[in-house]
Amino acid sequence: MTNDDNRPGDDPWAKREANFRPYVEPPAVAFFIPGIDDPADAEAQWARFVQGQRPDCRRVHSLTYMNGISKIEVKVGEERMQRRPETGPRGGHIPGGGLSPVARRTGSRVLAIVDAGTVLEIWSEPPTGDWANPSLVGPGSLERIQYFRAPS
Repeated sequence: MTNDDNRPGDDPWAKREANFRPYVEPPAVAFFIPGIDDPADAEAQWARFVQGQRPDCRRVHSLTYMNGISKIEVKVGEERMQRRPETGPRGGHIPGGGLSPVARRTGSRVLAIVDAGTVLEIWSEPPTGDWANPSLVGPGSLERIQYFRAPS
């Protein structure tokens, strides 16, 4: 669906979110960028993160998604948590063994998560470890998402 297909008043996010609406958690946290105390500076940094994206990008606080066979939990202000598949005694993957109950930290602290509609971008502090900056996540791999609370 393109923006040309929308009628005035249509919510451009409604069709996409219909697939994962059960996984959207209510907003609980006011928008922030870690390490930036001044709201004006945080807004300026946000503008840099969304540069070149659609003007109605959404601010995400946290999300969980599948990356291949691993589950990744991401929260602004923290490092990613990765749960990999269970392994056997020699370290090999056990098909059908499920995910490890223990998550491990990976990468550096997440600064922002941008929901740009067709893709989500995860921005981290350098050095980012094994992750691209921004890391890209397709909406189809989401298991859970929580947006920041709307400004009052």
